[in-house]
Amino acid sequence: MSILIAAAGALMLGATTPAGAVERKKIDCSGRPETGAKANYSWNNGIQTARVYYNNHCSKRMMVTLTFISNPGSRRECWRTPRGKGDKLFTFGLTSIRKGCHDPGPT
Repeated sequence: MSILIAAAGALMLGATTPAGAVERKKIDCSGRPETGAKANYSWNNGIQTARVYYNNHCSKRMMVTLTFISNPGSRRECWRTPRGKGDKLFTFGLTSIRKGCHDPGPT
């Protein structure tokens, strides 16, 4: 019983994110956060696909690294997010979005 309560408590504290939960990420457009402009992302962290919704307020495309669930392990992909609002469907489950393009190889 105590294991079940501890697991439920960890979920409430955000220690893990259940599949299907909505994730959000805000990324500053430049190295100067005082400009206030950001690119906003949200996605469902599904296992097989992920639709990423974005609202890029930056003056140019935002370069981000997407980390996906793949078999085996995970993989990374660089994505040039267009300006404005939109969405894109990816054929892998998405676990994270980071600013900048990092090594696109498997992790």
